[in-house]
Amino acid sequence: QELELACIEKALDWIEKVPATLWMSINVGPALLKSSAFVDIISQQHLKPFLSRLCFELTEHLPIGSVTEFQEIIRNFKNR
Repeated sequence: QELELACIEKALDWIEKVPATLWMSINVGPALLKSSAFVDIISQQHLKPFLSRLCFELTEHLPIGSVTEFQEIIRNFKNR
């Protein structure tokens, strides 16, 4: 998870340089998506203007466990 977090942070460093007409897509593993460390990263104040242009894709090759749990997590992210 530390390596995955470091990669996400590096990718997010580029969002300010991405033209406003484009989105940035970032893959996230299920365990990381549930972590407070991930929430802390994407809750940074300087990222707020860019959140609507970020697409976090759940890595499809890892099991997610409970679909209901992930629906709730995703609903919480969307509400932010």
